[in-house]
Amino acid sequence: LTRASLESLNFTFLFAPNYHPAFKHIAPVRKALAAEGKRSVFNLLGPLINPARPAHQLLGVFSPDWVPRLAGALHELELTSAAVVHCELPGNQGMDELGTFGQNHLGGAGRLRGKDASFRGSDFGFPVGRPEDLAGGDAVENKRILEVLFRGAPDAPAPAGLVDCVALNAGTALWVLGKAENIAAGSRTIRDHLQSGAAAEWLRRAEVFFATEAPPTRPSN
Repeated sequence: LTRASLESLNFTFLFAPNYHPAFKHIAPVRKALAAEGKRSVFNLLGPLINPARPAHQLLGVFSPDWVPRLAGALHELELTSAAVVHCELPGNQGMDELGTFGQNHLGGAGRLRGKDASFRGSDFGFPVGRPEDLAGGDAVENKRILEVLFRGAPDAPAPAGLVDCVALNAGTALWVLGKAENIAAGSRTIRDHLQSGAAAEWLRRAEVFFATEAPPTRPSN
């Protein structure tokens, strides 16, 4: 199913314990540390041992201090091009992605080695958003948000801050991939896909694929 999803949708999910058995054994320890608000090296290792061995990668990290370090690690892994990002927020807070409401940090690797930058979303024409626009919920609520975002219903649009952050992050991924001249151009392409219905069509195909290809859920014992 993992390979079929990638071939049919250009999208797949790799559950680390299925590919790296050691992760199964350390899962209880990671959960216990997370409950205490502590991180471990395994928060950093996962993206570095991706079994798909991608040639291009956009990697978010929890601290700006780790942006140059992980960019250096990806460069040593000889990726064709990659970028590590973090959004720094007031009050010593941050996100492991780019945002339109904080100071973004980016470190390049591979073809983008040395393309390090610090910028705000407004530098690319985005209005200053609100962190609460990214708030989700349970699985049902998150599915609803995804549908609103991708299908762009005029009568119930997604929060502008959410659309902007998706455009900024996905646009940066296009730039990393070499499919956009710069982050601003990539962001415009993503916004066009959301508005044109292209993203909605992909979501429809994904729903059909997983409804027909995914094995039935086993009943719990």
